[in-house]
Amino acid sequence: MIAYVEPTSELYERERIIFECIKNNPEMHHNALLKKIVPEYMAKTTFEMSRDSLLDKEIIFVEK
Repeated sequence: MIAYVEPTSELYERERIIFECIKNNPEMHHNALLKKIVPEYMAKTTFEMSRDSLLDKEIIFVEK
């Protein structure tokens, strides 16, 4: 059995929200993004899944 996530417009909308927030606030760190996005737009696990999706697609990257 193969499991996969079928792309939906809702999935892309969540990724767009995260991407635009990062683009508009490039100096924000992960926890600040989490505090800004989570209570207003989506749940924490949804944020983490969307963030991981953006990382997997290499749309965003992480610097230490």
